[in-house]
Amino acid sequence: MFSGGYTGDIRTTLLYVSELYPNAPLLGVGFSLGAGVLTRYVGEEGENCRLTAACVLACPWDNVKNSDRLSTSNSVHGVTLLTFQLRLENRWLNHVIYSKAMGGTLLALFNRNAETLASFPEPSAITPHLPVLLSMKNPDFIDVNSHLTSIIGGSFPPFPFPSVHKYYEWASADKSLAGIRVPFLAINAIDDPIVAEVPLHEAGKNPFVGICVTRKGGHLGWFVGGGFAGRGAPIEKWHPQPVCEWFEAIVEDFVDTRPRKAAGKGRFVNDHGFTIEEGSGPFVGYKVKQTGLPVQTLAPVAGAVRGL
Repeated sequence: MFSGGYTGDIRTTLLYVSELYPNAPLLGVGFSLGAGVLTRYVGEEGENCRLTAACVLACPWDNVKNSDRLSTSNSVHGVTLLTFQLRLENRWLNHVIYSKAMGGTLLALFNRNAETLASFPEPSAITPHLPVLLSMKNPDFIDVNSHLTSIIGGSFPPFPFPSVHKYYEWASADKSLAGIRVPFLAINAIDDPIVAEVPLHEAGKNPFVGICVTRKGGHLGWFVGGGFAGRGAPIEKWHPQPVCEWFEAIVEDFVDTRPRKAAGKGRFVNDHGFTIEEGSGPFVGYKVKQTGLPVQTLAPVAGAVRGL
């Protein structure tokens, strides 16, 4: 499984790519959950980051607050009846549309691999949760995370987590901003129904970090063009332009004197022929078995939730 906080996959990929292209500037871009993982990686690595620069879009930042926004619970203390009604409507939309969609996507991933997970010869951390997952129908996002992602969303340690809330606390990206030491741009929208809070104050403390906040855009819903009855310009995604401008400026103007292979932690080849990154645990490494194979991608999710 993957998760919103496990950075070992990025480390392994960059360890391999930096070996292939030791002098190339490496640029990272992340979307939504991937934005959170990329932010955590860049912040955790600091000056050892193998990336020259990074850009993240619709980063979730604080998963605890986001989970509360997607939940159906609410409180009437200290709010007017109208405000309470608006909050309920917003929570209903977030809960029914986004939470259910994301929960269903994760459950579909589990169902494709349920037979393999159930065939482990010895009981594992996921074993007690299999009956619950197999019985789920139209679950919320937090339900699936409670029994799946927080258990096997990365290697041990830190997985499994004792609760989904502990997992959310650990996986939040906002705490990683202070450690970033490469040029880093984040783009968020004020009306994002998933992201509860953008950490502008924390970002302002780090000269390597810039955050752009748009008035509209939802969750990865930045578009330009269109018009009444389709009479305007063609509808196109807006975000490729600022992202490409950011990276073009980095490549043209930013001087990064570190060779890509030398940046980051050291590497060594173990007794089994795996190239391992020093200090990152036994699961951050690679061994080339074969090249030239086609990449098999998963079928896209159909319908309105395809973008998730």
